[in-house]
Amino acid sequence: MIQLDNIVKHYSGAQGPVEALSGIDLGIKPGEIFGIIGRSGAGKSTLIRCINLLERPTGGRVRVAGRELTALDKTELRTARQEIGMIFQHFNLLSSRTVFANVALPLEVAGLARADIETRIAPLLDLVGLSEHRERYPTQLSGGQKQRVGIARALASHPKVLLCDEATSALDPETTRSILALLKDINQRLGLTIVVITHEMQVIKALCDRVAVLDSGRIVEQGEVFSVFTQPEHPVTRTMIRDVLGQDIPPGLLERLSQSHLARGGRLFRFSLTSEETDAPLISQLSRNYHLDINILHGQIDEIQGRPYGSFLVLVEGAAERQEAAWTWARQNGIRVERADVH
Repeated sequence: MIQLDNIVKHYSGAQGPVEALSGIDLGIKPGEIFGIIGRSGAGKSTLIRCINLLERPTGGRVRVAGRELTALDKTELRTARQEIGMIFQHFNLLSSRTVFANVALPLEVAGLARADIETRIAPLLDLVGLSEHRERYPTQLSGGQKQRVGIARALASHPKVLLCDEATSALDPETTRSILALLKDINQRLGLTIVVITHEMQVIKALCDRVAVLDSGRIVEQGEVFSVFTQPEHPVTRTMIRDVLGQDIPPGLLERLSQSHLARGGRLFRFSLTSEETDAPLISQLSRNYHLDINILHGQIDEIQGRPYGSFLVLVEGAAERQEAAWTWARQNGIRVERADVH
């Protein structure tokens, strides 16, 4: 559905060209929800704007729904963009127009008759839960309702692709959950391909099928969300996932452990369990079978893409040879074991 080949984007700077994107290769399948995540300044918004050519790449090729957008002239590009909807962080609604009129705007610009606009907009307002608010103005709406207007407007042209640029960043957590649920419902009902730009790993975890991690204008890691969350490879990815799964060691706890158990030879490990292993008593079996003292300091059982995932920080005390034998058994039984970073 979307194919980016060697996308490069440079801006002019006081000290010369500034590289915002470098060598981006990305394939997004029809009907999937694909996330692109990175810290501020990573190049996320530039990348999503290159997909619909609101930003023209300095180099590379963009294909959407079988058309090479980078090869089109202005008139052809305007037509091709009708198949690409976009929603924004700050809604971009016209305060002088009602909910209905805001959603109808792109159809009016396209020259549709009033009766045809009504036929198309009414079910969209029902889809996003705003049928009763069609004559209200943006100042009369909550943040979540404004974003629902933005979503309905983006869907008005019957696009094949929906681009979401930090669509939940301005919303509170409860409203964010409702918008993510709406996007997932739209994806399933309409078979729409959705691309989500965000700096929040929680959004990726709740919504996306696959994810690409962007850092300094480059993709440093990508894959299925479950795999990236449970087996992150790049340091940037690991840091962002710790923010969601709570894997950092609290400083006060680390200081107390350093003065006691760690000073006596105890070691800190992270145990990761996936799928059916999460409800098995594997940690207690490790402790019993290998005569180790295993103290769970903190952890949680979570669900990613409908699959359970457990992550635990543990303090282990016992002979080194017994520990090595225990880790061999653990890995054979689906527990990922790695030394915890205590720095």
